[in-house]
Amino acid sequence: MDTRTGILPCEAGKNMSANEMAEIRKSKMSALGLRVLQVCRNELYARYPYLDGAFASLEYKASGETGGIGTDGTHILFRPDFLLKCYVHDPEKVRKGYLHMLLHCLYLHPFQKKAENIRLWNLACDMAVEQILEREWGFGTGDGAEIYPLVRQRPILLMGPPGIGKTAVMEQIARECGVGLVAYTITHHTRQSAIGLPEIVTKSFDGTRMDVTEYTMSEIIASVYECMERTGKREGILFIDEINCVSETLAPTMLQFLQNKTFGSHKVPEGWMIVAAGNPSRYNKSVREFDIVTLDRVRKIDIMPDLSVWMEYAWKNQVHGAVLSYLSIKEESFYIVENTVDGKFFVTARGWEDLSELLKSYEELEIPVTDELMSQFLQKEEVARDFTAYYQLYRKYGSDYGIREILDGKLNEVAYEKKISMAKEGSFEERFTVTGLLLAGINREVSEFEKTDKKVGGVHRLLTHLKKYLQEKQDIQCIEEFLKEQRKSLAVKLETELISRGEAVEWETQFHILDTYRLALKKEHIHDPEKGFERIREMFGELTEERLGVAEKVKDSLERAFGFMERAFGDDQEMVLFVTGLTGNERVSAFIGSHGCKPYFKYSGKLLFRKEEQKLLAECRKILEK
Repeated sequence: MDTRTGILPCEAGKNMSANEMAEIRKSKMSALGLRVLQVCRNELYARYPYLDGAFASLEYKASGETGGIGTDGTHILFRPDFLLKCYVHDPEKVRKGYLHMLLHCLYLHPFQKKAENIRLWNLACDMAVEQILEREWGFGTGDGAEIYPLVRQRPILLMGPPGIGKTAVMEQIARECGVGLVAYTITHHTRQSAIGLPEIVTKSFDGTRMDVTEYTMSEIIASVYECMERTGKREGILFIDEINCVSETLAPTMLQFLQNKTFGSHKVPEGWMIVAAGNPSRYNKSVREFDIVTLDRVRKIDIMPDLSVWMEYAWKNQVHGAVLSYLSIKEESFYIVENTVDGKFFVTARGWEDLSELLKSYEELEIPVTDELMSQFLQKEEVARDFTAYYQLYRKYGSDYGIREILDGKLNEVAYEKKISMAKEGSFEERFTVTGLLLAGINREVSEFEKTDKKVGGVHRLLTHLKKYLQEKQDIQCIEEFLKEQRKSLAVKLETELISRGEAVEWETQFHILDTYRLALKKEHIHDPEKGFERIREMFGELTEERLGVAEKVKDSLERAFGFMERAFGDDQEMVLFVTGLTGNERVSAFIGSHGCKPYFKYSGKLLFRKEEQKLLAECRKILEK
């Protein structure tokens, strides 16, 4: 019953005219159509987060005058009944159609001067957009399995623009696969260092002794064997960079190398894969084009800049929040290489990462950041100037909004409401920047928890070994000898590259904690191994409590961040960006998976597109059947 009128819904329906009923149905279909487009937009955003600004720019408008679905560059116009029928028939086609319209707008197709033959112009625009969709729409087979041949394994040739991170990709692959890596830039080598130096040896042929020219081992092949001896890794990657820039005297050697996996007369060891990399000729005047004979002996892979992939890497490697936030708004500034009559202008992934490291150092040392500094890394004046202005705003917004105070819950009610009001009334760029600042703040706190978690885990591992070590000892102070043995083991691991320098620093921190426990036992005059270990257990309990405290702090910060986002932006595009950013951040999503976060599950549930899709499909079918 409607409490305002006292009329039951069925009675109200009987009292309505056919026109009124039709208007209500039309209104419901329009509202449902809006929800369909919003769900499509959210799923597309999750697939293509670098298009966030574009997705936010198009609004929706139901229109009976539209034949189906289209765009005028500002709105997506749709006829509700047509949209719902399409969605019921095939939701994927509606999502693809949405992206199709968005790409038309990005390439300014609706805004070009009218062509002489409008039908051919529209057809050409559709062909251009569909070509992009065919390339971008695939999502793989689902099982992620790949089969590699055991014979006729071709070397891999990576071709792509400079500064895109080809070397970094090899380092990451070697690290994650636990194999060795030997990397050389071939332009730094002469023919002699690549294939070895000639030497005369005496051999016997049919009883006749003759002098024969042979070659010493190539410096490159020798480095592979040295890596195997040093690390104990029998498998690895031999990475040769700038392979298409070799000198004329080395060019035939490269063909032999790619075809036979040999330098001179010495083969690359079994278990080692050859990966070469080069830049296309438009980026480097010294490039020698490969002929068909060479290309027919490699697996050529074209590498292109992809912001969404780089952003995942950037979150994991703690790239500066200002860089991440700026590129989420200005994705077109991620990678630019121009070679014009006025000079060479470029902005690369390498440049952004190197600039990030310098910004963090300058902030820590409180050194001012200038336009000149930016232009040393971003060698295109417009981008350097634009990022400098954005960086200043990023710092100002971080101060004005008090992001750290918001996450720590230290703002009083009046100040908090003021920040909420500022965010609500902020421009598109300001709202996205505030979201980026909150993401960076959460990432920073989770990183601190990760350090504490590793410290606790490392000390626990040490104590497990110590317990076994103490079984044959009479004095708990033998911990000193135990630590000496552990440090020797660490030195060996570091020398053989089984651990990185950063991991070695973590181990030293754990050794220091155990040494602190030893000194505490000495002050308390405890010598008995059993009593001593029990006392160590108590001190370790304090460390685990510290870990729990840091985890609770991160959980509180997450809830406060969601509370601020909800008050300021509701569940609009900024919330989608925030949830997607948390999900795409490996360390944050791992923390949430282990410790939970109710607001995250609440809002990420709204991004469970298949669940929402089924609900929408049921509603669409129901209203279409009437």
